[in-house]
Amino acid sequence: MPRETIIEDYMLTLEHYDSDKLIAIVEGHLRKANVESWDRDWLMPYCSVHQDNIVAFLDAIEASYGDVKNYLISALGFSG
Repeated sequence: MPRETIIEDYMLTLEHYDSDKLIAIVEGHLRKANVESWDRDWLMPYCSVHQDNIVAFLDAIEASYGDVKNYLISALGFSG
């Protein structure tokens, strides 16, 4: 699958993903851990979808495995 297709498919997540719901879950964990304060804006990069994230992920896969297909076979054990 071409890299551009992977990125486009990942970005479609924005149409169906509720980052506010995930942030509420994370905040619940922070409260249970007795964290006294946090900045909700700080959570957004970790609880949302950003093209930079998938690009960095693909860059790391390519640096370590050459391409996504080899990653799927070598790292995750899928059959070729």
